[in-house]
Amino acid sequence: MPLWSLKRRILLIIVGLLGLAITVLGTYFVETRETFLHRQLVDRGTAASQQLALLTTYTAGLPEPRTRLEELADTIIEERPIRSVTIHLTDPPLEIRSGPTTLPSVAEDPLSGPAVAINRTAESLLFVRPLVKELRGRPDQNIGWVEIEYANHTNTIQMFQSLMVTGMVILVLLVGLVAAALLLTARYSRKMDKILAVITNAEQDSYATEIPLEGDGDELDILAEKLNEMWRTLYDRRKESERSTAQTTRDLRETLETLEIQNIELDIARKAAVNASHVKSEFLANTSHEIRTPLNGIIGFTNLLVKTPLSDKQMDLVKTIRQSANGLLRIINDLLDFSKLEAGKLVLDYIAYSLYDVFEETLTLMAPTIGDKLVSIATVYRHDVPEMITGDPQRVQQVVTNLVHNAIKFTPAGEVTIEARAIDNRSIEILVHDTGVGMTDEQQSRLFSAFSQADRSISRQYGGTGLGLVIAQRLVEQMGSSIKLESEPGHGSTFSFTLESKSSAQQKPQMEVGDVEICFFHTSNNAALGLQQLLKRWQIAAKRVDSLDALTRLAGENPGSAQRILLLGLGSSVNPNDGLKGTLQTLSALYPTILLSAADREDLNTVIPSTVTRVSEPLRRQELLQTIVNCTTNSLPAESATCEEQTPSQAPLIQQRLLIVDDNRANLKLLKLMLENEYMHCVAVTSGQEAVDACQKESFNLIFMDIQMPGMSGLEAAKNIRQNCRANATTPVIAVTAHAQTDDRAAFIRAGMNDYLGKPILEEQLLAILKKWCRQTEAPVTNSEPNRNAAAAEPLDLPVDLAECLEISGHKPAIAKDMLAALLDDLPESRKKINTFQSEQDIESYVDAVHYLHGLACYTGVPALRELCKQIQSATKSGQPLYALELGASLDQQIERLLKWHEDIDLEVLFET
Repeated sequence: MPLWSLKRRILLIIVGLLGLAITVLGTYFVETRETFLHRQLVDRGTAASQQLALLTTYTAGLPEPRTRLEELADTIIEERPIRSVTIHLTDPPLEIRSGPTTLPSVAEDPLSGPAVAINRTAESLLFVRPLVKELRGRPDQNIGWVEIEYANHTNTIQMFQSLMVTGMVILVLLVGLVAAALLLTARYSRKMDKILAVITNAEQDSYATEIPLEGDGDELDILAEKLNEMWRTLYDRRKESERSTAQTTRDLRETLETLEIQNIELDIARKAAVNASHVKSEFLANTSHEIRTPLNGIIGFTNLLVKTPLSDKQMDLVKTIRQSANGLLRIINDLLDFSKLEAGKLVLDYIAYSLYDVFEETLTLMAPTIGDKLVSIATVYRHDVPEMITGDPQRVQQVVTNLVHNAIKFTPAGEVTIEARAIDNRSIEILVHDTGVGMTDEQQSRLFSAFSQADRSISRQYGGTGLGLVIAQRLVEQMGSSIKLESEPGHGSTFSFTLESKSSAQQKPQMEVGDVEICFFHTSNNAALGLQQLLKRWQIAAKRVDSLDALTRLAGENPGSAQRILLLGLGSSVNPNDGLKGTLQTLSALYPTILLSAADREDLNTVIPSTVTRVSEPLRRQELLQTIVNCTTNSLPAESATCEEQTPSQAPLIQQRLLIVDDNRANLKLLKLMLENEYMHCVAVTSGQEAVDACQKESFNLIFMDIQMPGMSGLEAAKNIRQNCRANATTPVIAVTAHAQTDDRAAFIRAGMNDYLGKPILEEQLLAILKKWCRQTEAPVTNSEPNRNAAAAEPLDLPVDLAECLEISGHKPAIAKDMLAALLDDLPESRKKINTFQSEQDIESYVDAVHYLHGLACYTGVPALRELCKQIQSATKSGQPLYALELGASLDQQIERLLKWHEDIDLEVLFET
């Protein structure tokens, strides 16, 4: 659509609208004139026909009417614009015509028609009127009719004259309007052209030109004046802007020069900061090593000293030393963890694990910290919480440990409870309750500040660095949640956080209990609730009572077909008495009775009958389940459930040669004392080079390698042994480290190591390492079960460890066989997927397939396969995907070994023996 200018628009508006108005008025005038002329002609015809009718009626009654009527007709026709006159008489019949033939009458019978009838054509109008003679005393008589025809040519001429005059007037008016519009638009166009010219100059930064004014005082002159004022203002501002720009440019140039100097200084400072950070990290690692090394000796030798004959006073002093050393170790660990969190170097792992096992281990470790407090600790694990979930068990345990330690510290007497409950299919809420001193709102506001405590007074009662809760909060935030707190002074505190974790497909095997009914009572409501949820998970029928007397009464009732077992739990606040002993004797005489109590309650030893089985609290569910199973089979509880952990000297290891490498002679001596016995011979060296030399001379079953040593480090020594010492190329190497960065074992694995042991060395961790990596080669003369000895006697290079299969399954051969069979049946398909993804270098799918295989391997005795899967996953997490793919060849070889072993072995016969 073309763009219409303002001039055209004005012309269109003026000429169009006014022209339309004039045309409408002219049309109206012509129509009115035509109507007027026609009405005038009708009126004349009507009057003439009436006059003729009267004259004709009168003349018809005279003698010789014909002559008179002809004269009358001739006289009337002379009037213009009459065209013709016709007179019709009925008595006597007579027709007189003057002028041309008339038009046909309007009606067939003019005598019976209206007073006057009009017949109209394009050329004339015919008026027909009947002749009526009035008679006295009688009705009027129609004696005929008259016709007068008027011609239309006069009206037509007058109409043409009117149209011509109207057209001329309209034309003159339109010409005048166009002329006036052209003059008006020309005037305004001239002014607009001037304005546009000045605006064009303004666009070219020529603000000096102004619009000339004509002095008319109209709107365009006002607009021009305002634009002139705007040009002057813009011109002034432009000049000011140019001056400001010049000044700003000079200032900016100076600023850039200053910034360039500052950038150079900042770059120097950044390099210094990076170097300082590196120095700080090295200092932190070295400080960690230097502090943990003497602590390793203090804690280790103290643990050995506790096992020697000591007086009561000496034993108390030694335990105090051990407690102080553990406290110092806890502070160091908090500082190191906080430093790693601040540096952002903490990476979470995602594996399948049991949250209940995390709770058990936490409470077991925290139980000795209670000391002389009258505090009991319990677990409430709701039955709807999944058995296995995915996440980072180490960090979850660290959070729970810090919260439980904090709860125990601020609870002089009462109860500490860990509770887990399912919120939905993907969320689990963990709560730590205590009945301690509680906190005010002000104390809560500064609780999660680093190096800060609720009580900051100089006389504060509770110690600590103030980092435990801060570390827990940071870890929970990294997991995508936050710690919530509900507390009231004098009424304890509740810390809670949420784990976003889906249920794992891997599930731990469970022993078969059978038809059992357990009646139980516990002095702690939370412990009783946790026990009730645990029995519900095991699908064991349970009846809970609220007092010891009620338990006694219930024991006297008929149990029905189920085998009844009685459970009695005693909290830390219950004092033993003779009545308790008698009650226990009565109950145990009726049904198998299990007593739950703290392991350090020596005051209960005198009141517990020999017929009562004692299980230590904090409760370990596998121990309780095994005890229940033993009670159903009328066997004694498993020895491992009531005895202390075996020491290295008691472990079933025979004729093993171990190599111990450490530059600190105190640590070297400690490890040798902890390990060496009649079954194990230890060779101790003080440097990495000496370790390589020793490995070139003889073969070892296990190597403990310190990491940080002068000269050749432990990592370099391990690589050298793998490459140059053929006799020990496959010997398991255990990293012994006090280094701060020990979360990820990828560096140790890449160096050829198999596992790591943290300093200070705990006896339980050392036992686990020996049990995992150092297998015996011949059946020892011990009191172990025959099937355990036979399984342990398998050659070292077999891909399947039958002893571990039985141990994982709770010593149930049927479960062990099923778990191993499930793995072996799935191996061909898993092998196919892993090889396909490896050849396609599809890292994500490759790791998923390995992760699935690792899940199967975790529940049966295939340590080599399990370790290879773990190495591949660790290498991927540490950013080494190519190394993970390289390990696929070793994994394929291990799968081949398992498949060949399966071809030669009958699982049914194997586990029956």
